[in-house]
Amino acid sequence: DVLLALINEFEDIGSGDYTLLGALVYVAYTVPRRIHELFGSAALIGTLVGLGVLASHGEITALRAAGLAKRRIALSSVATVAALALAIFVLGETLAPEGERWAQSLEVQAKHRDYALSRETGMWARDRETVVNAKSVLVNSGRLEMRDVRLYFFEPSGRLNAISQADIALHEDGAWRLENVRRFDFGDTQIEPSVKDTETWASTLDPEIVSQGAIRERYQSMAALWDSYRYLKANRLNTQAVESAFWARLFTPLTTLALVFAVTPFAFGALRSGGAGKRLFMGIVIAVSAYFAQRALINLADVYGYSLPLINALPVIVLVVIGWHYYRRHA
Repeated sequence: DVLLALINEFEDIGSGDYTLLGALVYVAYTVPRRIHELFGSAALIGTLVGLGVLASHGEITALRAAGLAKRRIALSSVATVAALALAIFVLGETLAPEGERWAQSLEVQAKHRDYALSRETGMWARDRETVVNAKSVLVNSGRLEMRDVRLYFFEPSGRLNAISQADIALHEDGAWRLENVRRFDFGDTQIEPSVKDTETWASTLDPEIVSQGAIRERYQSMAALWDSYRYLKANRLNTQAVESAFWARLFTPLTTLALVFAVTPFAFGALRSGGAGKRLFMGIVIAVSAYFAQRALINLADVYGYSLPLINALPVIVLVVIGWHYYRRHA
């Protein structure tokens, strides 16, 4: 995954100040996020390969002859994966979102000289004689939105002419619409304040570049998602995407453990006669099938408004029931 990402970044080398070293650092920053994303599939395939090797060497047979039930062996595998899943969960809440933020900041600033990202002060951009600062950027229901926006209007000579503050800036129909605007015009001897509910800002600021400062919901930590949810809820905006990412992130470790528990029977059955290639293939098939099944359920929940906690819990329940049913019939 890292290699493919690096190859993809090679195409952008030479854009602005983006160099080979910048591409390497950018991809390195995204490694924690990639580990977090791929852990479920890796755990599933690793479990199948590990138990399959034990089965093919007769070691599982020896364990069972010593009095260990199949369920005990399966739960031992789940416990091992659980310890790793806890570490990966912590990684996904700390280093992964921070690394993604650093990566985006590095890439955007290198490719676009009039654009900068800061963890403390947010996004900065220059549009001719205007400097823009937004504390955060997000894409909500397909609309690009900047929050807590400040516009600094300068004269060609460099003198500050006015400052505008807005709660939200929305990009619609090729222009930016500012909401709850407070403007301060600087005259020779006094400051003239004014307040407007909405105001149109005619700007050449490229929305494609601005959107690069928005971290995707699925890459954010649960704390950041919860903050976004509260903000959207308070302003009566659509919270579906944030809620979906929050519950998916919460249930990902549980889904991984349920998958591992449900696939361990393969190590006691047909996989004993197969090689590592067969076990690897089965693991990939199961991992990919489970991923697409879960995404399909979540998309259905998004479309029809089903309970997101229930939809995310459903695969976990089904997998645990299947695994438990097998071990009740095959002790």
